[in-house]
Amino acid sequence: MGLASSAEENLANLIIKRYGLKPGFDVKEFLSAQSDLRFGKIPSNVDGISIHLKSKDQKPIVIISTELPPTREKFTMAHELGHIFIPWHIGTIFSHTDANHAYANRLYHDCEVEANRFAAELLMPSQWVESILNTEHPADALEMIRKIIGTSPAATLYKIGTKISPEYVGVLTNSYGMVISSISNNSRLKTPEKGESILGQAVFKSASDVRISMFPQNNIYWLKYPKEVVVPIDEDPKEWREILFPIIEELKLDKKIVSNISGCISVLNRPGVMHEEFFLKARQRLASDNKYLEISRHPDFELFLVKKINELIQNRK
Repeated sequence: MGLASSAEENLANLIIKRYGLKPGFDVKEFLSAQSDLRFGKIPSNVDGISIHLKSKDQKPIVIISTELPPTREKFTMAHELGHIFIPWHIGTIFSHTDANHAYANRLYHDCEVEANRFAAELLMPSQWVESILNTEHPADALEMIRKIIGTSPAATLYKIGTKISPEYVGVLTNSYGMVISSISNNSRLKTPEKGESILGQAVFKSASDVRISMFPQNNIYWLKYPKEVVVPIDEDPKEWREILFPIIEELKLDKKIVSNISGCISVLNRPGVMHEEFFLKARQRLASDNKYLEISRHPDFELFLVKKINELIQNRK
């Protein structure tokens, strides 16, 4: 895990240092010092408006919608600070802080994404978030950060998601168990996609531990995967095909699955990735995918995997 790296995140850290801001600072007071802050009803589901950005003659005017819940209001104010401080955000901008909002054009979309990144970093500095994650389970870290900052579960989750250890996956759902988004820094895991139900998902079934953070409208499921694995000892004289094909016949699976499995494993074959690390990555990749969950649970599957990996390593040039 590293510190913030985007231009807008780096800018947010400069602002934090320049003004001596600490996590939990009064965002409304700070925004009032940087603009003519107003509140009112805004049509078209707009969260806020910034006017006269980078004007030589006028202080920026910022209007925040009175229809926002407290957590979204706080993030919107930080978002408008992004428009004020990011040098290339000029003129008048109508803000939508919802990450899933459909924008009219790419340039407008990019400005909003940049302001969101700025806001998340300003409210929840990366170095501070990392220091909490170093000692706390992500579920506990999320509660600690929300208590101090006052951000929504989703906004806090997205920030944690950029710093979370690869052993964890966070899945945000609605109250009916439908996925809103998944966060993970473990690219080999097959995480559930937006709109899918969490029921029957392989990534849940193959996790070593699952914790739930429950909220009035959402749940966050925290899945944990081991950092280490015990690689089976290969003392069987058979080659990998002699192990895999009987498994496929026993489970009555389509033989095309052989090429699919081989492809998944081969993608992970990289110079320097040796037996234990290779086995862990391949095991997690296949066990977290619904297509391979059944076969990955067969008692002979790990022996096949060891033999396949051994062959790939031996054949490296």
